[in-house]
Amino acid sequence: MLAAWLLTFGEDKVRGFLQSQQPVISNQPRQMAEWVVRGQYGVGFGVGVPDMTYLSGQGVDLTHVKPLAPDEPGGVVADDGTGSVALFNRAPHPNAAKVLINWLLSQEGQVAVSKQTGYNSRRTDVPPVSPSTVIDPNKKYPRVQTEESYPIFLKAMEISKELLK
Repeated sequence: MLAAWLLTFGEDKVRGFLQSQQPVISNQPRQMAEWVVRGQYGVGFGVGVPDMTYLSGQGVDLTHVKPLAPDEPGGVVADDGTGSVALFNRAPHPNAAKVLINWLLSQEGQVAVSKQTGYNSRRTDVPPVSPSTVIDPNKKYPRVQTEESYPIFLKAMEISKELLK
């Protein structure tokens, strides 16, 4: 997420944020979602859709949680992340893997995946589970999980190692 901010806002803003805001770091997405929902921390950086979807499904009131609007800088980062699927070379059962991948990428498979993860499918024939985060195909979004963006990722790691001790 820091790489996405670096790409969107630049190094000065990222450094200023890390130096002035004293962020609390957690590698537990569910914990971060709960902190924000409970009001323990007023800002959540990288809180995931699946965790918020889960909490909402459990009846937790999320009306006080306001994500960045999609048209705001940093409001949407379009990356592959958990939505990636790959077929490895020399897989033990390559034909079975192909059948699974074909189903996962079908309309039926994408409906099931979207419902379980809380993420919208990129397929246009699958209804969005989160209408406010639908990707506009005509808009350019920050993408940090690409080979071209790898230097940005490395710079974000360098900055975080320097400032987060």
